[in-house]
Amino acid sequence: MLLDLGHLQLDLLLDSRQCKLNVGVAQARGLPSQHLTGAPDPYVRITIWQFGQVVNQFQTAVQKNTTNPVYNETFDAQVNVKTKALSHTRIVFSVHDRDRLRGDPLLGLVLMGLGATEESVIEHWDEAMVGNGRRVCRWHYIMEKGETQDS
Repeated sequence: MLLDLGHLQLDLLLDSRQCKLNVGVAQARGLPSQHLTGAPDPYVRITIWQFGQVVNQFQTAVQKNTTNPVYNETFDAQVNVKTKALSHTRIVFSVHDRDRLRGDPLLGLVLMGLGATEESVIEHWDEAMVGNGRRVCRWHYIMEKGETQDS
């Protein structure tokens, strides 16, 4: 049985003229509370890979004591926008709980692009890659690390 780790609303905008991928984290809902410490202090770390190399990393602000954080943050990533490069691009959105004592434990993640297995994520990625400068926003299930085949 899969754990309900909540949902993450993400958006993508590919600007092939400027070789940019605009990555947005809008909000999360239904994040799990910790039994002893209550609601998490969540943030999202975004790591963009191309051809197996990290090319960009970003992080949202921490939202204190909430299972339904609102971020509304976007980040511009310089990427290789050629079709072959985009087919070898992976974006990992990892949701963490700010906790200095426990080392910011991972609550779950969403994997987009290369290696994605969730149908909604694959559709979102495909739509954004041919979006012709149109922002594509969708909700996605947050998965456990083992469910995503994340490396």
